[in-house]
Amino acid sequence: MTVVVPAQASNPSTNGHIQGNVDLAPGVAVAPGVLLGAAPGCRLIISAGVCLGADVVVQASRGDLVLEPGVSLGSGVLVVGHGSIGQHTCIGSNSTLINPSLGASQVVAPGSLVGDPSQPAPDPLQSSRSGLGVGAAFPTQNGAYVASGSGNGSQPAGTQGEKAHYGGSNGNTSNGNTSNGSRLNGSSVYGKAQVNHLLSTLFPHRQALNGATSEDKP
Repeated sequence: MTVVVPAQASNPSTNGHIQGNVDLAPGVAVAPGVLLGAAPGCRLIISAGVCLGADVVVQASRGDLVLEPGVSLGSGVLVVGHGSIGQHTCIGSNSTLINPSLGASQVVAPGSLVGDPSQPAPDPLQSSRSGLGVGAAFPTQNGAYVASGSGNGSQPAGTQGEKAHYGGSNGNTSNGNTSNGSRLNGSSVYGKAQVNHLLSTLFPHRQALNGATSEDKP
């Protein structure tokens, strides 16, 4: 057990309790009710300038736990496990940190839970595969926003409407439905005969498209 208590720091023997291998550097402020401990084979390092509020509990387990210079722990904070809290990081009151790994100058809101082991970490690869999530919206060419699918292969409404109009996804072009002017999902599909009829109406003296048969001519 290694305890270093400078004259300018609060006396942990009167304000708190220390158990295990705890390094308490000069310049540490310890409020009443603070509990500092380290499990066997572990080490708790509290650097200079650290401020520990009332009733703070810091327990190192399964490895070393380091509080870097200038860290502030609000009243009622619980820090347990191994890891580190970066320089000048401020932890709000009544927060719980499990195996913390915080960088410098971070701020944790009061009442927060950081490092809950019961919650699995998000898979970044899965997130990239899913693309836009459920309920997400994206702008179309005309500026309107269309809700995306659920990431299971469904397509935006605009894409489905275009495929329905042109018959490009369900094979209606190859089975002859395009040439006879059939209607697909409420949208008309025009063939060569309809185009020739329209041209002959607009331009009576114009010849039909090359390759048109007598049946295609008006």
